[in-house]
Amino acid sequence: GERDEARTNFERALEVAQFFIERYPESELAATDIAANLYSLGMLSFDAHDFETALDQFEAGLTYVQTAAKNNPSPELSRLTIEGNLGLARANIQIFRFKPAIEQYGAAVAALRESSRRDPGDIDLQWQFVRVNDEAADLLGLVHWPGGINAAKLCYDNSLEVCMTMMMAAGNRSEAAYQEIRRCYEQRAVIAEIQGDFSLAQTYSDQA
Repeated sequence: GERDEARTNFERALEVAQFFIERYPESELAATDIAANLYSLGMLSFDAHDFETALDQFEAGLTYVQTAAKNNPSPELSRLTIEGNLGLARANIQIFRFKPAIEQYGAAVAALRESSRRDPGDIDLQWQFVRVNDEAADLLGLVHWPGGINAAKLCYDNSLEVCMTMMMAAGNRSEAAYQEIRRCYEQRAVIAEIQGDFSLAQTYSDQA
């Protein structure tokens, strides 16, 4: 089928990429090429529910990216670092390995936050940060992990800050940002209730 054909194409491209990375181990282009193919194979494995293989593929790709970034960090390598950490986090969640997933989400969120602050005019980047941040926060709110609730609250606070900024930049005309702000307040209310602060929970509910 189409998936098998795609896998074959990525595996062939990976062979070529491996040839070049062996000849030019310091090349950013070679690192990004091999990582992109490994990530694509990782996504195919993920979609096939072969999560262990997906983990191996994302980890291998991320290793090439991180090695290249040590010598010459760049926006493209930063993007691929984020993508690799997200791939690992999502695959780990599927096999209930929450501790590494939380660490990988944390790395992706931190890198995206830094990128979004460097380029506040890039709305797509701001939304990518918000969505990944919320994805991490939702996990933190569900997992019984020490400090998880407070970390989730911090994530929602960050999303709220970014969406408020986007709302002001858009002259309060962004319906998507408005809905996200409401969601953040709703989640804040849930967290305050879990922590036993019912007055604060009510305040957040009213703001939503």
